[in-house]
Amino acid sequence: MRPVPPATLTHWETHTLEDGTSITLAGEVALLSRNVVVEGNTYENFAADSFGGRIVVSKRTVGDVEYVGSAQLDGVELRNMGQEGFTDLDDPRYSLAYVGLGTLDTDSSYVKRSSFNLNYNVALGLLGTSGMQVEDNVVYYALDSGEWRTWKKGAMGALTDCRRINNFYAWRISSTAFYYQYYASSLITNVVSVDNRLGVNQIIYSLDLVAMLPIQRLPTPPTPVLAPKMGFSKAGTYPALYGSTHIESVTFSNYENSNCGRDIALLAHPDSEDAIHPVFVQGLTFHQTPQEDYLFIPRAKLSSVDPSDCVDMDCDGHKKVVLRDLDGSLLGVSDATAISQAEHEWDGNPSHGVGDYRIPVSLKQNDDGTQIEAVDKFPNKGKLCNYKPVASRA
Repeated sequence: MRPVPPATLTHWETHTLEDGTSITLAGEVALLSRNVVVEGNTYENFAADSFGGRIVVSKRTVGDVEYVGSAQLDGVELRNMGQEGFTDLDDPRYSLAYVGLGTLDTDSSYVKRSSFNLNYNVALGLLGTSGMQVEDNVVYYALDSGEWRTWKKGAMGALTDCRRINNFYAWRISSTAFYYQYYASSLITNVVSVDNRLGVNQIIYSLDLVAMLPIQRLPTPPTPVLAPKMGFSKAGTYPALYGSTHIESVTFSNYENSNCGRDIALLAHPDSEDAIHPVFVQGLTFHQTPQEDYLFIPRAKLSSVDPSDCVDMDCDGHKKVVLRDLDGSLLGVSDATAISQAEHEWDGNPSHGVGDYRIPVSLKQNDDGTQIEAVDKFPNKGKLCNYKPVASRA
């Protein structure tokens, strides 16, 4: 193929990292047309309304009889589907949604070798549905996600302990290349994320507190290459009480400051204000990335000091970040630990609501009622550990 008119600038198909790894910087040519077409109705203001068709495969109970839906799609084109602006998981306005089917029998439903052509919401959603084959499909123009999977407790079925995303390549995604919000452990392995706003965003949230079990949740970011820029999604509920994040054998390349802003390799989620699980890293490699862009821990948000949020003081999430470098590949010292500055604005800006005045009166008095000076009794503020606290902070 030759572009007409000819290209005036040089366009590189691949990029080679310092270690010799070759990264493809080109999209695949995909065939969107199929002989079998399911098409949403079009009308005069169709494009402006972004209101296409949709298919929902689910269950229904009539009397004592339960009817379980199924749909086997192979070589089908879904065109002008999905409806923008509808985000309720109980009413998915996706191009194609499988809802509440539980764990499927082999081949009862599948989507293979099909195309999703112009989607005004998520292209394909699996909600409360697992064990289903989804392979060799093409998604073009999805206003939300290309594919969305979630498993809702209770109404959607039994709990499962782990989800894995393996062997994917994501290039120039306008939002997040790999996004995961779920209550089970997550493994993201053997993926490549290049020139995306955000490479990975994993949120491991809690079960209902009455059902919470002390199960370790282990979100594992990808390997081997990341290159995100910005953008986050908020958690829909509180984080899991038990959990840890393990980042192993990951290569970060070209996280440099530019006219577009600052690129950060490892960034504590700015919206995870209640808690951030301990992070353990090893086997990290950085190419063309200054050390100050390895790690960034945001400050606690002053806007969250509010009766409807963290009441009258800073939220704990960003003040209790702990990251342990097992082999020195991040901090330069084996078994070193990076921690956030928990004492930030202690006795400083009163809007943050932290200072010696928060110490209970009974702890500041001797048995005879005389005053104990806080500076003498509590000279050290913040978190203390056996490692040198090293962290990039706002």
